[in-house]
Amino acid sequence: MRVLACLPALLIGAVIWWLSSTPDLAVAEGTLDTVLRKTAHVGVFAALALACVLALRANGVRPPVAIALGALLALVYAAVDELHQTTVPTRNGAATDVLIDAIGIGLASLILVARTRRAVAC
Repeated sequence: MRVLACLPALLIGAVIWWLSSTPDLAVAEGTLDTVLRKTAHVGVFAALALACVLALRANGVRPPVAIALGALLALVYAAVDELHQTTVPTRNGAATDVLIDAIGIGLASLILVARTRRAVAC
């Protein structure tokens, strides 16, 4: 197993966990804060899905399986992260956040599928 290939996914997961453990995390005021945080959910979980897929590929998993498994791993982590937030003062877990995370995971997966198909077609 190529452990170094797993480091990006582990680091992204650690950053997500750290941010989720921070009470009263706000980046702006009012609606802007909500928009920025939800956009961050999409981007960070897209990055996590991509990092999971790259780790799986580096360890010999074929592209279609790596994309599906990477997406599943990221989605499970999103759900666990929301459960974790229910234990943090001033934070709460929300199913809608998992759905927003799933948008990022889905976008990353679609991009990877498109790239894989294009590479096969060439």
